[in-house]
Amino acid sequence: MIQWVVNKNLNFIKNELGITDEYKIDDIRYGLETIIGETFKLTIIMILSIFIGKGIEFFTVTALLFTIRTAIGGTHAKSLMGCLFKSTILYMFLFFASSKIHNIPIIVNYVCIAIIMYVLSTVKYKTKLDKSGNDERKNLFLRLRLILTAGGFLLLTGFWFNSLYSLVFLTESIMILDYLKVRREENVKEIRIKE
Repeated sequence: MIQWVVNKNLNFIKNELGITDEYKIDDIRYGLETIIGETFKLTIIMILSIFIGKGIEFFTVTALLFTIRTAIGGTHAKSLMGCLFKSTILYMFLFFASSKIHNIPIIVNYVCIAIIMYVLSTVKYKTKLDKSGNDERKNLFLRLRLILTAGGFLLLTGFWFNSLYSLVFLTESIMILDYLKVRREENVKEIRIKE
């Protein structure tokens, strides 16, 4: 169904703009698949979240994922249905687990926040065109944005929206663990290639 929608939109764009370059067509297809797939996935999860009374929590997690995870990356599923399944499990886990965590011990809180901020201070700006991540100016701005965003969410929920603090804390912690896992896998691949 989604592939049909993607193909209809792709054909419309190709015909209207007269695009014949296969690389551009592939880029457009990938963009359409991403936009339509993410919209489908988030709509399903949003409906489910609202149905179980976790609408505000859904928007909080989604805001964190859009602002932090899009910049640092993480694991990906191999298909749209796999992504929908994994994302739904993640959201439900975050909702359930954060509702059970009422008071995070202060030492655990500060140690984890320090680790989160340290890891975010090491993130490199990478794109499909520039995979090196060696642009120090872009790295600096990305790191500042990530630290301010993560810290801002923690401060905002810590002082004004206490009921969401454990959700933000848990979501940021899981994103950092996922980022570290992917980074470790990339490092192992690089070592294997060099050998």
